[in-house]
Amino acid sequence: MNGYQRVKEKKKAAIKNGAFSLFAERGVKDVKIEDIAATAGVSQVTIYNHFGSKENLLSEVIKEYILEKYEEFKAMLLDKKTFKEKIEAIIFMKIEAARLHPDTIAAMLKESNLNAFLQQFQEERFIPLLIDMFDEAQKNGEVNPAISNEMLLFYLDIFRNFPQEKFMALMRGDKIQHTKEIMQLFFYGLSVPPENK
Repeated sequence: MNGYQRVKEKKKAAIKNGAFSLFAERGVKDVKIEDIAATAGVSQVTIYNHFGSKENLLSEVIKEYILEKYEEFKAMLLDKKTFKEKIEAIIFMKIEAARLHPDTIAAMLKESNLNAFLQQFQEERFIPLLIDMFDEAQKNGEVNPAISNEMLLFYLDIFRNFPQEKFMALMRGDKIQHTKEIMQLFFYGLSVPPENK
């Protein structure tokens, strides 16, 4: 990579970082190209030259964010953690994702190309990792082997697909206590945990 290309990539990275911060904090509608340009320290023309539109920039930024979170998730699953610790890590990832502005999440789901990417990514990468995690937990005696992968995925989806805005409102309270309660509901439902009997 020559000097010109390095400068070009540096500017592109600054634009994406600035855009992500603004989208996460203020949503998509309230962020203008001029805001992103000011945050990134570049001209509006530079942004249009690199991305063409705010929608294309949003798409690229979100795809990178998802790939980054996927790599974190994959590394966490390969770590020698218990099934319970892995589920707790998934819940904390949900908490982190809930910090994104609701308008940004809505834009992600509305934009057809991005929505298709999310769907394909989930089916081809995320779900196979979850199934591997469940299989390992069943072999280790941490999860009931009589429960199918389909039912385990359905059960996890109940927690994963809880509306972001409601989840974020819940976490504005006692985050540590609420996380403990989510963990208890996940593993024991409404019954009393064995250690509390």
